[in-house]
Formats: sequence, structure tokens, C-alpha cells
Amino acid sequence: MGRRAEHLPDEAAWRWRLQLQVERRMSPVRAAIVALSVAAWVSQPQPAGADPARVWATVAAAAVYVVIDFLLVYRRPDLAARFPHGSALADQVIILAWIWATGLGRSPFLPFIFIAVMAAPLRLPPAGAIPVTVVFAAVWGLVAPPDQRFFAGYIALLGGALTAWTSVIQNDRRASLRDPLTGCFTRPYAMFRIEHLLRQAALPFTVALLDLDGFKRVNDTYGHDAGDRVLQEATQRITAHLHGGDVLARYGGDEFLLVWVGRAGPAARDAADQMRAALADAPFTLAVPPAELRLTTSVGLTEAEPGLTVADLLRRADRSLYDAKNGKNRVVLAATPT
Repeated sequence: MGRRAEHLPDEAAWRWRLQLQVERRMSPVRAAIVALSVAAWVSQPQPAGADPARVWATVAAAAVYVVIDFLLVYRRPDLAARFPHGSALADQVIILAWIWATGLGRSPFLPFIFIAVMAAPLRLPPAGAIPVTVVFAAVWGLVAPPDQRFFAGYIALLGGALTAWTSVIQNDRRASLRDPLTGCFTRPYAMFRIEHLLRQAALPFTVALLDLDGFKRVNDTYGHDAGDRVLQEATQRITAHLHGGDVLARYGGDEFLLVWVGRAGPAARDAADQMRAALADAPFTLAVPPAELRLTTSVGLTEAEPGLTVADLLRRADRSLYDAKNGKNRVVLAATPT
């Protein structure tokens, strides 16, 4: 029995992979900011309202947080991925605690609110960034000297603008995972998903390459618009044979890459044969020009095994697809080495 895949949504795992690059740069910068803040504090007179006990308690908490954050993003990113926005929220809490400990409205670190509000929308989803912005704007409005309170509105406006901008960026990033024509995943994401499964030893799973036989004839006879419509309909039919954890990606042209999660080779071969039959039995209907055409499908599969890489699996699936294309309208499963 193989291990079950880590409970982390696929697209969230992809976004975490990108975010981790930023977090690994931020971790040492965060430590430097804490150290410089302490140096700045001890080198100047303490303002009225500052509480040394609270200051050093906050410093101790920040130091512990910096160490834990460093260990997580460099040594255990799998644990950090369970709560990818944790460091962003922890930053906001530490900043609020530091301003509170060093004198609130008289704190020389009150401008840190700008840093917090700018960082929150860039690292949090809109649902989290909006309340963070409101909290920091309220803090400034309540504790800042009267001549600085107009900054509270400025902070809210800044946070709102950054939140809107970040939501657009997040939508663009989500769209980059999907093929714009068919709506299925892109090839790089599918390869990432296979790598993820191999790293977790989440066996069994099977990788398949699927090719629409004679698809070039569709483009040559009916035009590329008709070819696009066939690809979209083929995607819908293929998806009907997949389960929730499976992955369907456009591999290139009229080829698709499938990852059947939790299915060994023989079970995936049976599912692929049902899918092949469904694609061959029902004609594809073209509206412009009005026409019905039939296409067959060739499928090459290989089951994942310990020690194989993503490249190994794709090579084996490609060889199986080549064998299937020799006769067309066939499903070929790569033989398991003995």
C-alpha cells in the first residue's frame, strides 16, 4: 500500500511553491528587521508610555517566531504549506505588539503600520487583507497624534488599492494553471503534480498520454475553429471519466496528459479503454460548417514505480503511445519490468 497524498489542494500546492521562493528571501530579512529594531530602541530615549517589560516580552516572542519561521521555510516547507498565510498574519501581530509596547501613539515605530498594510495585501488573499487593513487604519486613527490621523484614511485607501491589485494578480496566477482553450491544466502544472506525488510516494497512480487520431485532418478540412471546438468537446468527454483527484492537462496540440491518482496500471487501462470507446462511439458535431465527424483515440499508459522520475514516466508513456498509434484506436499499458 502506498502513502496517501498530502491533504493540500492541488492549485494551492502550486501557489505555495511560488510563494515559498518569496518566503525564503523574507525569512532572513525579517530577522534583520527585528535585530535593527532592537538596536534602534536601545540607542534612543524611551518615549512616555513605553513599558520595558512589554518591549522585551515582544522582542522574545519575535525572536522565537523568527527562528520557527526560518526552520519551517528552509527545513519543513511541507508543514508551513498547511497554513501558507501564517507568516503574514504573524508579522501583523508582531508589528501591532511592538507599537503597543513602545508607546502606541508616541512610539517611534508607528510608521511600521505602513509596512504592515503594504505587506498584507501582497501576501494575503483579499478576504484576509481587507480586515488587516481596517485594523491597522483603526489603530493609527485611534492612537496617532491628532495631526497624523489623516494618515488613517490614507492607509485604508492604500490597503484597499493593493488588495484590489493583488486579487487581479491572484486571478492571473490561477489562470496560468489552465489552458485557455480547453480549460484543463497546463503541461507544467501536470508535471509538478506528478513530481509532488512521486516525492510523497503516493502510489499507486498511472500516467497516460492521449492523442486524437487524425486530428490534423479536422483542421485541414474544416478549419482551426472547428478543430478548437473538437478539442473542447473532447476535453469534456475525457473529464467525465476522471475522479476528483485526477489531473487532465493539455500536453500540446491534440495530445493530453492524464494522471489517474489512486489507480494502478490495469485499473487505469480499463478506464482508458472505456474513455477511448466513448470518444469513438459518439460523433463530434460541428455547427459551422454543419457536420458530424468521428475520431478515434490512442492512449499510452505507464504505472508509477518507486525510483522513477517525471521524465522516466513521460518517456515510458510516450513509448506506449507510439505503440498504440501503430494500430490506432488502442490503449497500451507499458510492461512492468521484472
